[in-house]
Amino acid sequence: MKRSTGLSGFFKKVFSIFLLLYLLFTAAAFSLAAEKPVTKRILVIYSYHEGLPWERLIDDSLRTTLASKSTEPIELNIEHTDRVSYPDDAYLHKLVNLYRHKYSHPKMDLIIAVGDEATEILLKHGEELFPQIPMVFVTAERKTLRRAFLKPNMTSLLWGVDIKGTVDLIGEILPQTRNIFFVAGTSLTDSETLKLARASFRGYTKRFAINYLTDMTKEDLIESVTDLPERSVVLFLAFFRDAEGKSFVPREIMSVISEKRKELLQTVHPLIALIREEKGCISCRLFKDDEDENSFALVEEWETQEGLDNYLRSDRFGVLLGAKSLLREPHEIKINTVSYSAGIEAVNAARGKNT
Repeated sequence: MKRSTGLSGFFKKVFSIFLLLYLLFTAAAFSLAAEKPVTKRILVIYSYHEGLPWERLIDDSLRTTLASKSTEPIELNIEHTDRVSYPDDAYLHKLVNLYRHKYSHPKMDLIIAVGDEATEILLKHGEELFPQIPMVFVTAERKTLRRAFLKPNMTSLLWGVDIKGTVDLIGEILPQTRNIFFVAGTSLTDSETLKLARASFRGYTKRFAINYLTDMTKEDLIESVTDLPERSVVLFLAFFRDAEGKSFVPREIMSVISEKRKELLQTVHPLIALIREEKGCISCRLFKDDEDENSFALVEEWETQEGLDNYLRSDRFGVLLGAKSLLREPHEIKINTVSYSAGIEAVNAARGKNT
C-alpha cells in the first residue's frame, strides 16, 4: 500500500511538472502570438495572361503602397485568368475549382479583380469562392458601379483612359490630320474600351472625321488599315480577340499593322510640312530607294546648329523618333556639318575643263 501510494505521489509530481511546463510553454506561445502581427493575405486576379507590362506596373505599385501604408505583413498572391484566350465554360469551371482548392484555406483578407473578365467571374462565383471576404472590382463596365449588382462586401472602381485628350494631342502634334480611326476587337475588354471611345465622341462634329474599325478578323483589319485615306491616324484601343474568336496579344497586332509601309508614310508625310515650318529649316524631303520600295531617307537642311538643336528637342522630332517602331530594320541617323560647298566649277576643274 505504501509503495502504491509512493507511485501515486510520483505520478502526481510528474503530472504536475508536465502541467507546469505546458502552462509555461502555452503562456510563452500566447505571448509570442500577441507580439507577432498577423499576415494579411491579398489575392489579385487579372483578366489577361501573365507578362503584360502594365500588369507589372500595378503589381509593383501595390507592393510599394502596401509596404509603406500597412503596419502588418502583406502576402500578395497573383492570378491570371486569361479568359480572353479561353472564354469557354469548361475552362471557367476548372478555373473556379482551382481557385477554390488554392485559396479556401487559409482564407484571403481581400480580393482585387482587375479587368472586366475577372470582375465577371467574381460577380458570378465570388460568394461561393470567397464568402464574406471584401472584394474590389476595377472595371470599365459602368453597370457594375450600381449597388444592385454588388453584395455588401463588394466595391467597384471605374477605370478609363482620356481618349478625347489623346485625340486633342494628335491635333496639336499633327494638325494636318483629318481622319481618326479607332481599332478595337471583340472581347469584353475590347468592347468596353470601344464604348468609352464612342461615348467620348458621341455628337462630335469638330475638325476630325471619327471612324471605327471593329468586329473584324485580323486579316480584314490589316487590309483596312493599309488602305486608309490621306491624313489619317490610327488610334489603337484594344484587340484581344477578333471577329472569328481568335485571341491575340494587342501589341503583337500593333506590330503586324505597323509593319505596313503605308502607315510609315502616313506618319511621316504630315510631319514634313511641319518640319519645314521650324525656324532655321532650309529644306526637308523624303526619298525612296528605286531598288527597294521599302527603303526611305529623310534629308533635312538647317541654317545653324542652334536651329537644329532646338528641332531635336521638339515634340515633332519626338514623334518622328517614335515612328522607328514601324521599321523592320534599325534606323540610322547622320548629322553632317558642311564647311565648304561648290558647284559646277568644281566638276569642271576635276574634269580639266574651262568654265
